[in-house]
Amino acid sequence: FDGASFLYSWPSGGGVASYGYDRESATQAVQYLQEFLTLALEKSGAKSVSVIAHSMGNLPLLEALRSVGPKLPPDVKLNEIILAAPDVDRDVFAYLAANIQQYGRGVTLYCSATDRAMAVARRVAGGVPRAGDVPPDGPIVLSGIDTIDVSQTSMDVLALNHSVYAENNALLNDIALLLRTGERPP
Repeated sequence: FDGASFLYSWPSGGGVASYGYDRESATQAVQYLQEFLTLALEKSGAKSVSVIAHSMGNLPLLEALRSVGPKLPPDVKLNEIILAAPDVDRDVFAYLAANIQQYGRGVTLYCSATDRAMAVARRVAGGVPRAGDVPPDGPIVLSGIDTIDVSQTSMDVLALNHSVYAENNALLNDIALLLRTGERPP
């Protein structure tokens, strides 16, 4: 990857028991992520920026992009927006994702039926599937977003399978190709 990498991390309790705390922290992180994105976009000199969010971090990213997107400098375009295992209600995700598509060259969603964290999040949400979840009726599929079901890439019954997109070499290669060349996933 030929470019600078930036990381934004919001405070997490780091465990299943801190799910409520994490939700609140993610919500409070939105304005700070907006400021971080604006700073990175305006001060880095980059003409193309890609963003990757994981799990609950997708909610602040989607909210931040909805606000920052209309203010992007005319010569700056978001390259790829990668949404990995989003712990976001499907309806909320559909609304927010529809609002950010215009700001990136491509939007890719990675989801899985074998992601145990998504299963727990669904239960906590009263049975409502998350965008990163693949329930029996299939993954969420939205116009203009490439949905990649990675369920078959990790069948380890003892694993959490929540970070498979960052642990599986084939998926990492697909993401690298997407970032470098813009080649859409198969």
